[in-house]
Amino acid sequence: MIKPHQSIFSHPGPWLADAVVKENGLDIGELARALDQPEADVATFLQGSLRLTPEIAAKWELAFGVNPELLKKLQEGYDRANGVAAAPDDPS
Repeated sequence: MIKPHQSIFSHPGPWLADAVVKENGLDIGELARALDQPEADVATFLQGSLRLTPEIAAKWELAFGVNPELLKKLQEGYDRANGVAAAPDDPS
């Protein structure tokens, strides 16, 4: 079986940076306020250095209508490709 290269799996943060943040011309302060999150956390997430949580996914859905299941699938694929175990509270 062919194993896909890990580079095809995107962390949801950089994907959202392109699909939502750049498309809407938002800056980090506006985004942090919309998500009710500290700017540093938002920036770290968008860089792909902070794991998606159900809380973060829900905030993206509420603020921008992003499907949380899509974000969860992106994070799961990224984690599997990079050998990261699922979070303890993540049943998948």
